[in-house]
Amino acid sequence: MCRSERPTGQCRCLNSNFGIPYCTMTTSYIHGDQHQSYTGDRHPEISTSGYLETAFEDKPRKCKNCGERKICLKKEHRKDLAPQVLLEGISH
Repeated sequence: MCRSERPTGQCRCLNSNFGIPYCTMTTSYIHGDQHQSYTGDRHPEISTSGYLETAFEDKPRKCKNCGERKICLKKEHRKDLAPQVLLEGISH
């Protein structure tokens, strides 16, 4: 069951946002519950993720969050505050 925070209506679940798994989304510092951030597998659409293709694993595998077979982000990118490409664009 999803715990909603009032009055903002934000979801406070560790692995999903109102039932939508975080693993399907690109990284964000706000994903997770009040006590820890979501750092599990992620497999956003590569073309719209904000990441270069090199940030993703080479082959599809079973996601440890949703169980679907997908091409996931490499482990070193799971804790990013936001997509690396977007951060690099801001710093230039």
